[in-house]
Amino acid sequence: MRNTPGPARGTWAAYLQMARERAGLNKSELGRRIAKDRATVARWEEGRFRPDDANLVARVADVLGLDLDEALAAAGMRPGVRPPAEPTQELDEEVDLILRSNVDPDMKRVMLQRLEELRVRDKERRMEDIRFLLERSR
Repeated sequence: MRNTPGPARGTWAAYLQMARERAGLNKSELGRRIAKDRATVARWEEGRFRPDDANLVARVADVLGLDLDEALAAAGMRPGVRPPAEPTQELDEEVDLILRSNVDPDMKRVMLQRLEELRVRDKERRMEDIRFLLERSR
């Protein structure tokens, strides 16, 4: 992490917070997925610091479904490239449905966690199927 100078201070902060909220993740969950603590994510969103490692920005982009070049620009790692005003993300219809629902925040958290578990399980099943087909094709 590096101390964030002047006008760039808010770019990464606003970009990250908007992307994280659109993805339906809290700071702790994002931190867990990128192997950082909640406090690090909070300092980024407060504009006090930015990541100083492109690989870390790549992990954030992957977890949040962001364009890597755009995320690098927002983090100040693409000199001469104008940082985006807001993240370009495809709408995740399932997450959006949960976030727009009229249930309490705790239930939304449970639903988002269950959705993630289902997605992991489905991906594991697809990988098993692909491995099986690859073995059969030899």
